[in-house]
Amino acid sequence: RMQDIEERSIHKYEKILLQAKLNTPKESEATIFDTAFRKHHENPTTELLAFFTDPNEAHDLGLIFYDSFINSLKSISDELEGLDFGSFQKIGIEQTVADQQRIDLWLETDKTLILVELKINHKQNNPVSHYEAWGKKEAKYEKKHLIKLVICLDGLTEFSNWFSISYSHLAKHIRTTLSKSSVERPLSKWTIFAREFLLHLINLQEVL
Repeated sequence: RMQDIEERSIHKYEKILLQAKLNTPKESEATIFDTAFRKHHENPTTELLAFFTDPNEAHDLGLIFYDSFINSLKSISDELEGLDFGSFQKIGIEQTVADQQRIDLWLETDKTLILVELKINHKQNNPVSHYEAWGKKEAKYEKKHLIKLVICLDGLTEFSNWFSISYSHLAKHIRTTLSKSSVERPLSKWTIFAREFLLHLINLQEVL
């Protein structure tokens, strides 16, 4: 039944929320992540970002995260500002490429393929040449524009020809849209979770 499927989905993402660790100073506003502990919390952060960005998931927030994600990219570069990103098609995580390396997250539209590497407390020393080779092959096959992105604490990267944004930059774009949308829709459990997740991303900046 649809109700059973939705309940299982909610339970799954509640568990993910409770697996994440929040490294936040005491003066920051507390979130649900304060009750959790996980040494390496890039994985649950990636899963939650993918979940909320996919308009077909059970959160019923539609394109709020996707549209805000694209708008946040447009705001960091003249090249991206003028790019037609196209319509959402699918999103995936932990894509295995050459030498068993894995791309954290990828997002595909009818016109673009976006590779995303998420960093929280780890150095940016990934074998991005493997990621790029996979991305170029997929983008060429689908005749799509390839975009390579790092999301990290300070919004900076030394990877050549990769764009970069901070978690705070991304989360503030999404939160603005979510707040406007909340006025027009009933407050749901998923909206509350989304707000907590965005606050968590903004608070990550505090660990610098």
